[in-house]
This record gives sequence, C-alpha cells and structure tokens, in this order.
Amino acid sequence: MRKFLCVALGVVTSAFVCKAESISFPQGYVPFSSIFYESQPDQNGNMLVEGWTANGNGLGWVQLYNYLSSLPAVSGDQAYANQPIELAPGMFFSNVLVPTVAERAGDFQDFGGPVMDPMTGGPNGQDMVAFPGNQIPPSRLFGFFAFRVGAAVSPVPEPNGFFLLALGAGALSLKIKRTLRASSALPPK
Repeated sequence: MRKFLCVALGVVTSAFVCKAESISFPQGYVPFSSIFYESQPDQNGNMLVEGWTANGNGLGWVQLYNYLSSLPAVSGDQAYANQPIELAPGMFFSNVLVPTVAERAGDFQDFGGPVMDPMTGGPNGQDMVAFPGNQIPPSRLFGFFAFRVGAAVSPVPEPNGFFLLALGAGALSLKIKRTLRASSALPPK
C-alpha cells in the first residue's frame, strides 16, 4: 500500500497537493545566481522559471547536476515538500515542482509554454527565442536550468518577514514587507 503525504498550500484554503512520496529541496541551497525568464502560466496553470546556475565558473551547474542526479524518478506534477523555495537570491516561489527525468535532460516538451534560449535576444532578455520543441540540446545544458512552478493559490510567509503571493502559477507575484510598529501592534487578548 502506498502512503500519501498531503500538505495544504496556504493558511486558509481548501487546495491540497498530495504526493506519493515526500521529496524536500535541500535546505540553504539556492540553485540560481539570477533568473532571466519567468513564463506565463500554461494551460495547466504551471509556469517555467529559468535561471543562471550559481557560480558562473561552471561549479554551480556541477552542483545542480549532482543534485538532480540524486532525485528519484518522478512523473507529473509533484511539488517539493518544503515550500517556498528560494530559486535565486531573494526570489522565493511556492509550489516548485520536482523536475521529471525528461526535464533533467532538458526535455520540456510537456510544458505548454516556450522554453527560452538565454543566448538569444538582447542583454536584458528581451526578444529571446524559444528552443525548438521545448528541448534544450544536451550540449547547451550548462550554466542554466529551468524549474516548473505549479499553480499556487494563497500567500506563503517567507522566513525574512515578507509574503509571497502567487495567483495562477505566479501570474501575479507580490512581495509585501511586513512592518510591525509598537503603535500599530494589536492589543493583547
């Protein structure tokens, strides 16, 4: 009999993500030095976050490759057990999905939006061209990667006192700094 772990996506919500096994993202590991592309949600509500791997000298890719190689095989939309996840410094995402075996090899053809080639377009990422068939050639799988992010429905508190609000897989993401002052604090019960 398979055991399932179900976790609520938010504080007040009826949405749940159920997993056949619990996979946690490594604590303190930030895979990207920066993010160069966030897609619009596809027909399933998933978006793609593409970023440059940490350490421009290639060590970041080696570290990410070693991590990806250690993951068990998954298929479909399985979210990491520990959310939100910091994909780049200060950039937290809720409902980050565990990469499938195909995605680890650069094959994102099951994603309903484009996978952008960071070596095309202007210096700020404008006018980038999509990889044909949403497949990153093996010779290009070095220095950048993409994570799918599933549809999120509620604010997620972050460890630094910010809130991440993601609606429909990040169609709208807001960081709202939470500032508490003595004059605005709620009176004790």
